[in-house]
Amino acid sequence: MIDELDISFGNKEDSQYIRRRLNEFNAGHVPENLSSRYEEINLTIKDGDGRIIGGMLAILCWNWIEVDIFWIEKSLRGMGYGTRLLNIIENIAKEKSCTFFS
Repeated sequence: MIDELDISFGNKEDSQYIRRRLNEFNAGHVPENLSSRYEEINLTIKDGDGRIIGGMLAILCWNWIEVDIFWIEKSLRGMGYGTRLLNIIENIAKEKSCTFFS
């Protein structure tokens, strides 16, 4: 047993390491045809000047898509942009035969 542990805030590399280790573990517990399926999906909405005014960061992993970040600029909320993003990510999930969406 470990007597002393150091718990601290990690950096980007630490996060990538933890994600990679979890993916390695999980890959051993899913069907082989899904074990290498991993893709980051980043959708952005830009105005006429190219300024980002909304977007979604999602991950396709094995047989699901998980939305991590979903943001629309406050002045544009309630105008249907969020619905459009959700429709796009749902269509991507269907195209990629995902059986789980969160």
